[in-house]
Amino acid sequence: MQEGYRPLTHERHVSPQPAQIEEPQTKDRRLTHDRHATGGAVPLQRPQTKENPLTREQYITAPPVQNVRAKALEGLRAKYDVDGRGRTLEELPELLIKSDVKEWNSWREQYPEVQVSLRGAQLNGRNLREANLSGVDLGEAELKGTLLEGANLEKTDLHKANLSDATMRGANLNGANLDGTKMRGADLSNTTMIGARLVGADLSETRMRGTDLSESTQRKVNLDEADLIDANFTKVEMRRTRLIGANLDGAVMTGANLRNVDLTDATLPGAKLDAAILIDARLENAILTRANLSGASLREAILPGARSYSARGRSQ
Repeated sequence: MQEGYRPLTHERHVSPQPAQIEEPQTKDRRLTHDRHATGGAVPLQRPQTKENPLTREQYITAPPVQNVRAKALEGLRAKYDVDGRGRTLEELPELLIKSDVKEWNSWREQYPEVQVSLRGAQLNGRNLREANLSGVDLGEAELKGTLLEGANLEKTDLHKANLSDATMRGANLNGANLDGTKMRGADLSNTTMIGARLVGADLSETRMRGTDLSESTQRKVNLDEADLIDANFTKVEMRRTRLIGANLDGAVMTGANLRNVDLTDATLPGAKLDAAILIDARLENAILTRANLSGASLREAILPGARSYSARGRSQ
């Protein structure tokens, strides 16, 4: 028997205490590359995804944005198309504003994103005082003699609309499109028309005392016999505009472009025409008493009979 050999006995072979076998952990049983390499259990990190507040069911039931207008106008159809004439959705807002301006304003506030068309609407003589018509399409609409005092007409499309003899005192017409609009005899006192477009508009015999027309575009506008006392025409583009017999007492026309403007028989006492461009303007028989013409350009201007007593600056 070899030295150091000791035969196994029963006691040595069978341990009095059974070996403790560790049960493998079942959590995260998948192996990563690092776990294979090191033999250790490396917990797997689940990829984090951005949580979306909407479930699949909510995605299906959420109303599409394009249906907002349809739903808003369908509400009008249910309430106002009571005679069953099958009016189009574009015709229904006209019924609402004819019925109740207060409710109209509430509806406009509730659905400001709805683009409303009242093109060609018949609204002659209506009481639309303080109506919110901002951004509304009123092109070619009939608004003769309509009360629009204090109305919000900011950025409203009034292209070729008829506003003759309308009362619009204190209305907001900033940025409005008034190209080709008929406004003869309208009362626009103390309105704001900053940045408005009035190309080819008829504003003859209008009352526009204290009206702010600064930075507006007024090419080929008819302002004959208009009352423009204390009106603001600062930096206005007024080329080829007619102001025959207009009253511009105290009007501010600083930096205005009055090229080819006809101011025949106009009264401009105390008017501020400093830095104005009056090239080729007609000032026959115009009254320029106390007018400020400092820095004004009068090249080729026609001034026979013009009265400029005590005028300041470059008078003729």
